[in-house]
This record gives sequence, structure tokens and C-alpha cells, in this order.
Amino acid sequence: PGINKDTLKVHQWQTDCLWTGCAFPSCSPLSAFVCVCVCVLLLLLLAMSSSVFDHVPLAPADPILGLNQAFRSDESPSKVNLGVGAYRTEEGQPWVLPTVRKAEELVEQEHVNHEYLPIEGLAEFREHTMKLILGDDSVAIVEKRAVACQSLSGTGALRVCAGMLHNFFADSHVYVSDPTWSNHYNIFEHAGFVVDKYRYWDGKIRGLDLEGMLQDLQDAPDKSIVVLHACAHNP
Repeated sequence: PGINKDTLKVHQWQTDCLWTGCAFPSCSPLSAFVCVCVCVLLLLLLAMSSSVFDHVPLAPADPILGLNQAFRSDESPSKVNLGVGAYRTEEGQPWVLPTVRKAEELVEQEHVNHEYLPIEGLAEFREHTMKLILGDDSVAIVEKRAVACQSLSGTGALRVCAGMLHNFFADSHVYVSDPTWSNHYNIFEHAGFVVDKYRYWDGKIRGLDLEGMLQDLQDAPDKSIVVLHACAHNP
């Protein structure tokens, strides 16, 4: 009531044009049908066309991270996840340390403004990180031989480090522990380094092969780059 036939025609034309993606005022049912057919044909051709990434091979699955998938697929009620090291609840869910929750609360209370950081990261964070790793009275820190750069995750840190080191020590060899995470080889090899191993794990004593590790590092050439695991099998 109150709407004439011409008004209804205009609204129907707008609906048809919006639905078909047409922008022509002479949008008839036939032209709308043709427009839809063309769109469908283009989508089919696009799906059938080859990708510029077709020549890129699929990377092999990470053997350690793959354990998580195997764990989830296992229906045994007594299964135990021995994959990636993390604190877990009795239900197998990640358990966040109370200290981490407290730190999150403190950060939230500060109402930080998310300003861009300097290229090397937050100065206070880098300073306290070095002290945490090397100690408050570290000679390396006192003599200004220790440096730190904030990055995204352990993998990101290694990638940034590998790129920087290769710019200035391209002929050096990189030594990683045996075993180490599989992506450590990829990171340094992609940066252009030759990657070697040093002894680290002794299966007989199920612990650190300290003697073998020190001997391998002693025999390494000058200016070698060594990736050490500081905590939890992480560099």
C-alpha cells in the first residue's frame, strides 16, 4: 500500500543489479543470466589455471611437531604426549604459569600505548634478558661483549641472527647440537652457511655428553658460530 508499480520496478532493478554484480541500467533478466554465466566461467577458468607456486615443493612434516597430530589421533585413554615440551594440565591442556598470568595483569595495568619500538627492540627488555641469561655480574655484560636484539620467537631470532652473521662471517661454519630442532639446519643453510654438528646427547647415560661437546667445540675452526641450547632444548 502506498507504493506504485514504477517504484517496485526500480527496487527490483536495483536488487537484480546488486545480485548479479551488473552496473548497467538496462539490466534485463537475459543480461543478468549471461552475466552470472560469465562470472561462473571466469571462476572455473581461474580454478583450473596453474599457480605461480606450482614449482615450489611441499616441505616435509616436522617429525617432532608431527607427534602432536599422532597424539590427538590416538584413542588410548592412557596416552602421554612426549612431543613439544610444555606444561600441561591433567586433561592435557596447556597450563599457563601463575607468574605469566601475573605478568599479563601488570602489563594490562600499565595501559601501554603500543608505540613503535626501536629497531633493536625494547631497551629494558634486552637489558634484563641478558642479565637473566648471563647473570647480573656477567663479565661479558660489564665488558660490553654481550648484545641483544628483540625478535619474534626463537625461530625468528635465529633467522635474524643468521642473516646478520652471514653478512659479516660468510665463510664461517655453524655448529648445532646433535640432536637439535630440524628447522635449525634450514635456517642457517638458507642463510648460506655450512652447518655442522657437535656432540650433545649421550644415549648411554641419557644426559649431556659434556666431554664430547667440549672437545668438538675445541676442535672447531676460529670464528665458528655455535648455537647453544640455554634452556628446555631451545637456543
